Amino acid sequence: MNNNNTDFENVSCDFCKSRDHTKILSSKDYYNKIPGLFSAVKCNNCGLVFTNPRPTKKAISNFYPDSAGYYNTQSPEYNTLKQKLIFAVYREYFNYPGKHNLLIKLLIFPLYIYLYRDIKISGIPNYKKNGFLLDIGSSYGAFIHKMKHLGWNVKGIELNEKASKFGKTELNLDIDNTDFDKFNTNKKFDIITLRMVLEHIFSPKKDLEKINKLLNKNGQLIISIPNFEGFEAKYHKKYAYTLQLPTHLTHFTPVTITKYLKQAGFKNIKIYYHKFDRDLIAPFFYMKNDGKDKKFLRLFLYNKFIRKIFVRFFITTMSLLGKTSRITIYAKK
Repeated sequence: MNNNNTDFENVSCDFCKSRDHTKILSSKDYYNKIPGLFSAVKCNNCGLVFTNPRPTKKAISNFYPDSAGYYNTQSPEYNTLKQKLIFAVYREYFNYPGKHNLLIKLLIFPLYIYLYRDIKISGIPNYKKNGFLLDIGSSYGAFIHKMKHLGWNVKGIELNEKASKFGKTELNLDIDNTDFDKFNTNKKFDIITLRMVLEHIFSPKKDLEKINKLLNKNGQLIISIPNFEGFEAKYHKKYAYTLQLPTHLTHFTPVTITKYLKQAGFKNIKIYYHKFDRDLIAPFFYMKNDGKDKKFLRLFLYNKFIRKIFVRFFITTMSLLGKTSRITIYAKK
C-alpha cells in the first residue's frame, strides 16, 4: 500500500462486530486515481463485504478530490418535452401537484407503464402535501432541486464544501455542509434519501438507526447503492466500476442490506435493479489503462449502435432478472 499507514485502520465487521474475515480482492482506485492498493474482505460470520484496512475519518477527505465526478455541477433543465412528459406521469400517477386531467391520464397510461420501473429506480417517492424530504449526501443539490420544483420541502446534507456551496448560492437550496454524524435537528421527515451514499458511510448500522428516528411515523427511506453480487461486479471483479475502493467502505448485496434495514427497524422492503450500461463498459477502459486491454470487447461494446441497441437491451433484461450491479431500495419505518 503506497499511502501512509497512519491514514488507514483495520476494522471489525460493522454489522456483527466479528473480526473473523477473509480477503477476497485487492484493487487500485480506478475512479479517482489516488495511488495505492486497497482490499475488500468478507465477514466469515455474517457475509458482509467491506473495505479493510480502510481510510480513517481524518484521512478520508484525501480520497475525495473536488474534481470527483459526483461533484460535477450543472444547472437543472425542466422545460424539455421529455421532462414535461415525465412530470405529467408524476402528476397523474404519483399524486404530484398540478391540474389533474382524466383524459391526459388515460392518454399517458402507456408512458406510465413504460416509465414505472425507471421512476422507481430513480428514487421518486409518491407525493405528500406539505411533505418534508431530507437528502443525505446531496452533492450540489440536483435531486433536491428537482424535488423542490415538484412541491416538496427539502433539505440536504453534504460534506463537500464546494458542492454544498454551489447548491446554496446557485440553486438557493437548504444544504448543510456537515457530516451526518454531526447533523442534529428536531424536525421529522416524511422521506429520507441516500443516492449512492450509504456505501461511503463509516457505520451504516449506526446511521440507519439514526435515520429511522428522523422519520415520521410511516415515513419512507429510499436508498440507491451498488450491488456487489451484480453480474457486472462479478465479471469485472477488481475492475468493477461500482467497486471504487477505498471510498466505498461497505459492499452491499440484497441480502446484507435487507439485514441492515430490518435490524434498524424498517419493513416493507422493496428492491429495484438498475439498468446502467456504464457498469458493464467502463471497466474495459480501466483494463486498458492497466495494460490488460480486452480491445475487441471494449470496441465492440462501446460501438454507438451496439451499445444503444444490444447492450442496453441486455442490461434491461438483466435488470428485470434482478442481476445488475446497482439497486434502489424502498423501506418503511
